[in-house]
Amino acid sequence: MDLAGDVYTGGVVEALVREVGTDRIMFASDMTWIDPRPQLGCILDADISPEAKAKILGENVVRLFGLQI
Repeated sequence: MDLAGDVYTGGVVEALVREVGTDRIMFASDMTWIDPRPQLGCILDADISPEAKAKILGENVVRLFGLQI
């Protein structure tokens, strides 16, 4: 699942984490088309652990694509 675009409903990040887990969510695959700041704020403000935020904001993409960082 990708958290980019125009879904800013309060609680959506927490609901997705509950329903699909943090390993299946990533942030901003369409980052070059939109301003990522509003969606980034939703993630940073979400009531989820710092570890979950780290996965969503980058660790999952690194794992999914086998990137070396």
